[in-house]
Amino acid sequence: MSDSIFKIQLANSPNHKICDKLLRRAGCTNINFQYLKNVPSQYIYYFKPTTQLKSCFEKIAKQKEKLDMSFDELMKSTFGVDEFNKMKIAREKEKLEIIKTLNN
Repeated sequence: MSDSIFKIQLANSPNHKICDKLLRRAGCTNINFQYLKNVPSQYIYYFKPTTQLKSCFEKIAKQKEKLDMSFDELMKSTFGVDEFNKMKIAREKEKLEIIKTLNN
């Protein structure tokens, strides 16, 4: 999500609270939880990872980038470029709001 704030998003996960427990056990800070009541339901955790966890995420960054690019292409082909761009702007706005909240 940013250099200091990370995001884990789970869909239809009945055991999503395990993620919260693991983040806390790992020593992550500023954990912010959001539940989206849509279909599928979404459980989103924003947090500041420990140095060790951040290192793990950095090791898989290239694979994540490929996955994100593939997702973006799917969204463009499904909804069209204009709608995709609107969604992208909304995601960036959400990202900035979360970063502001967690940095306070």
